Amino acid sequence: MGGMRDEWKRRVELALARAADDEKLLRVIAQLEPLTARFELLEGGVTGVRIDPLTGVTAIADVPDPDVVISGDARAWNEVLSGETPYVRQVNVKHGRFSAQGSVAHSAWLMPVFSAIFSGGSGSEGELESPPSPAPGVVHGRYLRLTGGQAYVDVVVGEGPAVLLIHTAGRDARQWHPLMAALAGEFALYAPDLPGRGRSEADADGYLDDVQRIAEWLMAVADALELGSYVVAGCSLGGNLALLLGAVDPRVQGVLALQGADLTPTISAASLAAMDHPRISLPHANMNFTMSLVGSGAGDRQRAALRRGVDTLNAPAQLADLSAYTRCDIRDRMAEIECPVILFRGEDDWVVDSGMIAATASRIVNASTLEVRSVPEVGHFPHVEQPELVAVALRDLVGAPGRHPGVSV
Repeated sequence: MGGMRDEWKRRVELALARAADDEKLLRVIAQLEPLTARFELLEGGVTGVRIDPLTGVTAIADVPDPDVVISGDARAWNEVLSGETPYVRQVNVKHGRFSAQGSVAHSAWLMPVFSAIFSGGSGSEGELESPPSPAPGVVHGRYLRLTGGQAYVDVVVGEGPAVLLIHTAGRDARQWHPLMAALAGEFALYAPDLPGRGRSEADADGYLDDVQRIAEWLMAVADALELGSYVVAGCSLGGNLALLLGAVDPRVQGVLALQGADLTPTISAASLAAMDHPRISLPHANMNFTMSLVGSGAGDRQRAALRRGVDTLNAPAQLADLSAYTRCDIRDRMAEIECPVILFRGEDDWVVDSGMIAATASRIVNASTLEVRSVPEVGHFPHVEQPELVAVALRDLVGAPGRHPGVSV
């Protein structure tokens, strides 16, 4: 046991020593207050670190009164120190093996610091390139007047089936622009900013934090667009909403759920509390989480687009969306879906794992067709990372047996 403890301590202190020379990390630390953390090995072992804007990263043997405590067994620590598991995943409420204690603010401040120390990156590496944009004139903006307020929708006019595109939590319709450009002419595409996100006004009742309420808002958008029938595609929270719309709106003729599931309890109460905390920068605290979900096949432009999405987060919207996401439980509605369904999962995504997709699929028992499509080198944002693969899936969905022939604008 003593050998295990000594080896663990050596590896932790080696990671701290490397971090002490990381100029990018030191620039992050220069913006923080002095903090201390204690690291615990459950099999018996303690070491610590002092994070200081003047002195940077300093290993210390023990911390009697730490601001943050991170503890885990040998397996959990080895997964992080070997690079197998990102630090941000190991502290996740559903998928992680670490126990993290400390204030919401201190834990959020230290997220990029510990991610850089233990996982080799702060989440902001690489040059910030401009993401690819659709050709001028392809995407047009449209405002709709709903009962609860004004909604904004990006539109690509086309002769084919109508498709409603639902973005991920806290982001906006611009996520879909590369896919919309790729599919221009094949479909009539509608990508709304969810209420209070992007250019859509918040609902009259405030930011919507329940999937049923958001689904009702989306059905009102479909009403305003006069969609007699449509296909729905969404990612993450949007994927969950696509499944729910497939169950509750008879106009839906097909569902493409990217990283969508019917039960997603993946965000802790402490993480939600950090979303609108007055002492926490939301991009600072969330960049590592987002970038840890990106697949290995994503290019620099796609990664830049995803980082820009984090940089522009709207705190009340992000809190509402992730509250809706982590409380989402629509298991009892899955048997109501009768149209074709594709559950599309990027294999590099650790938040929506294969077990969650399989469990969801097992409850979609009445769909005319059901396919689970598992794709390597793709993460949590398939429509941003590999839009060409999502375009193929959407074409396949529209051609699936059981789709009513009257799908149109």
